[in-house]
Amino acid sequence: LLGLSVLALLLSLRKRWPRIRFGGFDGWRAFHVVLGIAVVAALIVHTGGRLGDQLNFALSTFFVGLMIVGTGAAWVIASEHRLDPGKARRLRSSLVWLHILGFWPVPLLLGFHIFKSYFY
Repeated sequence: LLGLSVLALLLSLRKRWPRIRFGGFDGWRAFHVVLGIAVVAALIVHTGGRLGDQLNFALSTFFVGLMIVGTGAAWVIASEHRLDPGKARRLRSSLVWLHILGFWPVPLLLGFHIFKSYFY
């Protein structure tokens, strides 16, 4: 999960750092979706489908929230041509920003989760 999450986070460099020219943006976006699906599968296998308690619950909740918001953003992006342009743009922007901001606590929570697991 940690490796997949870091890899998914590094994918955002393609959009934000113009020096990276490897591959097209559509390919990177598709790879991000595939990584998201892999994270869902890894999370289910790792947790057995349980959200856990306390710190584990917070971490699981953020991961599940990221998956839901990311899926919503992907749906809006895929359906933009059928939606009202202004509404689609606002919805897409809101969901993408929520997806980005929702990721911020994950590295800290994941770090505490790993520390706790090895400490005890």
